[in-house]
Amino acid sequence: MPKANILTLEQAALIPVYQAKWREITLSTEPIDPAVATKLLQELYAKLNLSPPEVLFFDSPYAALTSGIFNQVGDSIRYQLENLLENLLWSLLGREPLLQDPDDRLWQLTESQYASNLGFLLQSQLEDELRDYPQNWLWSHLDNCLQPQLWQDWHGSWFDFFISVLHYPHDARKWEILQTLGQHSGWLFPYHDRCIVCRRPTKLLRDDGNQFHAEGEPAIQFADGFGVYVYRGTRLPQKYGALPPTQWRSQWILEETNPELKRILIQEIGYSKICQELPVTELGTWQNKKLIHLQASQTSYSSQEEARILWIELSICEEHLLHEGSDREIVALDTS
Repeated sequence: MPKANILTLEQAALIPVYQAKWREITLSTEPIDPAVATKLLQELYAKLNLSPPEVLFFDSPYAALTSGIFNQVGDSIRYQLENLLENLLWSLLGREPLLQDPDDRLWQLTESQYASNLGFLLQSQLEDELRDYPQNWLWSHLDNCLQPQLWQDWHGSWFDFFISVLHYPHDARKWEILQTLGQHSGWLFPYHDRCIVCRRPTKLLRDDGNQFHAEGEPAIQFADGFGVYVYRGTRLPQKYGALPPTQWRSQWILEETNPELKRILIQEIGYSKICQELPVTELGTWQNKKLIHLQASQTSYSSQEEARILWIELSICEEHLLHEGSDREIVALDTS
């Protein structure tokens, strides 16, 4: 194989640069341009031999789903449009990306999960807030949703690297279409006669590890106020998320039945505050953990079998295991 087909050290050094570039593109909160989005969607519909759709814009997926517009749409073309975009994507380069990369460094360009994590958090929040809607109706329309940011997150940096760094021949118009769609739309609900476009979030907050995270405010929020409270990647109920952790109450530990949320509460509230606010009995130490006993009220759980033992390591406060059939909890808390 010619030497030119070997990934050089200089080229490999640019991989994290392109990862960072596309992370910021994927998580952009810049307003979309409705005129650009409308023109592009009309072009895509024409490629499917469909008439130009009525393009409707909403501030958030919540605003779209609660507007009543989904009772006025025709058949979904989600899969036709998705197949079209996939064909554009995989016919983009003028030749196969054959390259010697013994250390598999190029695969780093496809490892991003920001858009999929964002989509999961938003869908979970929508299912919670719209739980009074018929679930089959809701799931059906969510299934008809396209998220252009997913292709950006998974493929954008890969193709950009091959085009911009490795100078692979490519179809400039296809590349423009794929970039523009991600930059000027959020979630899409495409139907034969209408295409519903959701604007992007106006706020996306992250911690130092680039996980969605905020304290006392939504980490994800749209212009209409729809948002999601998130603690280091885990979705929180508003009861917890709307308050900074310094104001969380120890009683919530006994009331919470979700093990991950319970772990977060214990970790943030801390040993000293729990011992001040709750009746506890110290049981000694075990493997550098301080063990305490919290008597769980039977009314805090739907059954005694839901009582849990949570072990939280002093160093990382992450590990937990469940114990069935107990009427009490033994908790190892961070005392540092």
